[in-house]
Amino acid sequence: MALLAVSGLATAILIAALPSVSSLDPAPLAFLMLMVAVGEVLSLQLFDRSAFSISVAPCLAAGMLPGVPGIVVAAPISAIVRGVYRRTRWYKVLFNASTYILAGTAAGLIFQVFGPTLDAQNLPLLLLLAGLAGLAYYTVARYSLQWSWRSRVARACSTCGWSISAGCGRSTSC
Repeated sequence: MALLAVSGLATAILIAALPSVSSLDPAPLAFLMLMVAVGEVLSLQLFDRSAFSISVAPCLAAGMLPGVPGIVVAAPISAIVRGVYRRTRWYKVLFNASTYILAGTAAGLIFQVFGPTLDAQNLPLLLLLAGLAGLAYYTVARYSLQWSWRSRVARACSTCGWSISAGCGRSTSC
């Protein structure tokens, strides 16, 4: 359910932004895509299967500078590189790419709607908007992943007869 909803929204954004992709300057876009890929490869491994990816910075830059067309091109690179590197299942790569598109679009729209021109006099406003864009990215990414996790746990717990509110206590593969 979560995969269909998130990937459906991301597909709608992709279709809406696709005509504008051809108007983007290819050199900066290629640079942002390269930075996303490098940032994903250089992610910091924390524990067994968890990592902290630094590719969020170029993803945010792709949302702020070229806008939504830039994010729909650059953000999926992160999920694809991570999927190939960690041999992730295709539906997880699709969900992650869709989540990054949604989160980057939220961040990019905040910056585009309120963002002034890049000028030193506008630095306080630019910093505030960059912080809000980062917060939007984090919020959308976190809640879409949390929604996915909750739906997976609910599905697993329903097969066991346990309820989430009672604290299933079992793994998601009951």
